[in-house]
Amino acid sequence: MIRNLVGAAAGFITLVHGATIEAQDTSFVKVLRANSSQFTIANGRLTGTGANALTRATREHQFILVGEDHGIRELPEFVSALFAAARPAGYSHLAVEIGPITGRRLETMMRAPDAQQEVDAFLRKYTGFTLPFYFWKEEAQMLEGVVKSVPGKRGVVWGLDQEFILSPTYMFERLAAIAPSAAARDLATQLAKESATADKAMIKTGNPGAVWMVTSSDAKVARLEAAFSVKHAPEAEEIIRELSTSRDIYRMFNSGTNYESNQKRDDLMKRHFLDAYNAAKAGGEKMPKAIIKLGANHVFRGPSTTDSYEMGSFIPEFAVTTGGRSFGILVVVAKGTWNAYRPFGSDESDKTQKYDPLTTSEYAVFDIKSVLDAAGTSGWTLIDLRPVRAMSAIGHLKGLNAKAHRLLTSFDAVVVVPEGHASVYFR
Repeated sequence: MIRNLVGAAAGFITLVHGATIEAQDTSFVKVLRANSSQFTIANGRLTGTGANALTRATREHQFILVGEDHGIRELPEFVSALFAAARPAGYSHLAVEIGPITGRRLETMMRAPDAQQEVDAFLRKYTGFTLPFYFWKEEAQMLEGVVKSVPGKRGVVWGLDQEFILSPTYMFERLAAIAPSAAARDLATQLAKESATADKAMIKTGNPGAVWMVTSSDAKVARLEAAFSVKHAPEAEEIIRELSTSRDIYRMFNSGTNYESNQKRDDLMKRHFLDAYNAAKAGGEKMPKAIIKLGANHVFRGPSTTDSYEMGSFIPEFAVTTGGRSFGILVVVAKGTWNAYRPFGSDESDKTQKYDPLTTSEYAVFDIKSVLDAAGTSGWTLIDLRPVRAMSAIGHLKGLNAKAHRLLTSFDAVVVVPEGHASVYFR
């Protein structure tokens, strides 16, 4: 159930010196504006006063969390520029909302001289939606830039999520290629064919319930596990484990047990993060540093809109154990268009749908209107919430409504994009 924090709107606020009583929204806007700065992105680089503040944040923190809404091309543009600013501070990893196996495959593609053509060819071979979010050109371009900015390094991309609902086909093909026996190879080949047929059916009918992740039986999964149950086969073991766990997440969601599905997904993200972090440490990094780019709901501090404690709560606590700190940014697009098209339940017009942050469900728990009023309409804006949060904590901002308070406690900063544009599909 989505938490309803619209709450009782406070009508008035007492300012620091207590003498002036003003409307809450006007006072909150003034305080936000007083802690804002402008920046621009040009040729992949951050410039301006706000850029200096963001660069300083990368030096002072081990992890930068970026909470976004998907399908807007300015989001990967910002993260790409932020990663470039963070590189001198030792950042060499980007954690994203894909599975770890897909993440490694994408990283390999990104190292090719013709990386974008590789992605396009992959999508042509399977479906136009098989690589979640990297079926959008701007996201793939961002990933290529990040990977190639850390030459000679492996494990740059940290895939934190479950494997995507359309990923089994190419994973079964990989299992067939590394099968320990003819029987295992035949089974994996058969499953790949069945999965490919189901993928095409989903694309044609718009029914996500048609794919292997939903329709497969426990007996078939058990057969697959038995066929590949050989010692010293870590790659096959990982593929089957990730497919099985991802299948559980989708099946629970499809059956209506949404809370349990979300919780299992949250727990999986945390385990994948720790696996990636520990691998970087084992590779010689004393304190691995990463930008973590996820949907905003995953990076709230405190309970998310699905009432679970996600990466936004986990990472700040984990950072303390490493001697580091984390910095959470909410990115808000003031207006424009976004790509809301999905391979199920969508119309062609959804590819360039009008965007309004005030009606976005994940953002509805925050006082986004005050953020937009504070940012104005010219250029990119960074609003540092930390001083505002400190004022609120010692009672200098009384009467903030629940949405304003939750914004202050959930993030350390807000970046406002003046206008967004819909992401473009490869296919």
